[in-house]
Amino acid sequence: MKRSLLLGAALVCVAPILFAQRRLPPMFSESPVTMTGAVVQVMVMNPESLLIFNVSSAGPGEEVVRWQAILPSQQVLRSCFGWNKTSIKAGDVILVTGHAARSGAPLINLLEMDSELVASSGQTLFSGASGIGLRRGAPCITPRPVAPGPSSPAR
Repeated sequence: MKRSLLLGAALVCVAPILFAQRRLPPMFSESPVTMTGAVVQVMVMNPESLLIFNVSSAGPGEEVVRWQAILPSQQVLRSCFGWNKTSIKAGDVILVTGHAARSGAPLINLLEMDSELVASSGQTLFSGASGIGLRRGAPCITPRPVAPGPSSPAR
């Protein structure tokens, strides 16, 4: 009995150390990159949206690389930036500024403060600076107005 009690107490003390969350190295570069491309597909969903676009290299042979950009959820895009089904569509030319994956994969993060998505017309479709703290809950989402209820009778 004493042995099992001692073993149980030791397990309770050691378990947090064994199952502690390990800090992962940063997945994206610290400095932003800018690229121009043509939209292939937009997937507006929760918890994050995805923008797929082709970027052509400026050189002989013009290699085309398909990139993916991480955007905030559909609720944030709609409430904070006014996105709808026609805001951005396949074939639109865009200018993307964000943090590329350190691994070299064609993945760019637009959830950071210095990220931006601009249409060829010059209209800013998304700006990380205007959605401060997107990872911690977007403050730009305004609560829906509450419908006035029946007034309470005077006493």
